[in-house]
Amino acid sequence: MDTPSVPLVFADGIKDAHVANGVVRLTLAMLGGDGKPAPSGTIVLPLTQLAAFANGIVALTRQVEAKLREAQAGQKPDAAQGESAFRLGS
Repeated sequence: MDTPSVPLVFADGIKDAHVANGVVRLTLAMLGGDGKPAPSGTIVLPLTQLAAFANGIVALTRQVEAKLREAQAGQKPDAAQGESAFRLGS
């Protein structure tokens, strides 16, 4: 569920990462019309939380892959790609 006061940021990847004074800044990027990455937002978190954050992304990726395998096993090959939505976590 989207929270109205929290901005929504789209990203195709990470453009830059910077660590200073115990703070990690990940500059997110999306591909522009010219095919080049352009900054789309920044994630800022304490360095002490970087491993937990990364582990959360890895766990999410594994859950999504498992859901896609389930969908592909029970449907036609084309039907499992992008036609269903699901929520993971809290």
